[in-house]
Amino acid sequence: MKKYIVAVAAFVALLMGTTPAFAGAELGVDAFSRHVWRGQAGPASLSVQPTLDLVSIDSNIGATSVEIWGQIPITRGETEYDFTISQEVAEYGSVNVTSYYYDGPFLESDSHDIEVGVAGSYSGVDLFVGRFVSGDEVKDDTYIQLGYELDGYNFHVGAGDGGYVAEGDSFALVNVGVSVATEGGYGASFIYNPDSETPYFVVSKSW
Repeated sequence: MKKYIVAVAAFVALLMGTTPAFAGAELGVDAFSRHVWRGQAGPASLSVQPTLDLVSIDSNIGATSVEIWGQIPITRGETEYDFTISQEVAEYGSVNVTSYYYDGPFLESDSHDIEVGVAGSYSGVDLFVGRFVSGDEVKDDTYIQLGYELDGYNFHVGAGDGGYVAEGDSFALVNVGVSVATEGGYGASFIYNPDSETPYFVVSKSW
């Protein structure tokens, strides 16, 4: 894992050419009736999901940010902690490196699954492509998602291979859904995984 962190740090250092502007830490907390990620269900439990934006540094090419996200089931199931370094690239989008941690000795690289992702938006369509470059069970797994907002409805469709699908050698649709949110922080999502033929209905509250 260290080599990926070093590579990202070097990349950021090369791109930052002006005096940066720093933003302080920010905390957000979400609660979900169930955790569903890329069409796959987490523990069958209410899930508290805090997000801590540790620092954001604005430069001439865009913001560099460091974030910690957690998935904490209330009654049962394993916790998850994700650590993300994100670099905006002007108006083109962002490059993200995320370390997914579930269990095991925290400082050992084998305890972390590393994903490199690219996100952008064009004509109102959001695009994300992520590929795991480390992790015994997920290495080389790839996920692609498109999203579009229309009159307050957020539609998305995602496809993956490897561990995302029953037949791991080929791509398949695994995440199709729509979500809405109110000004008071309440939200609801209907998600369908065509590969496993499984639907999910999730409600949430954000603070």
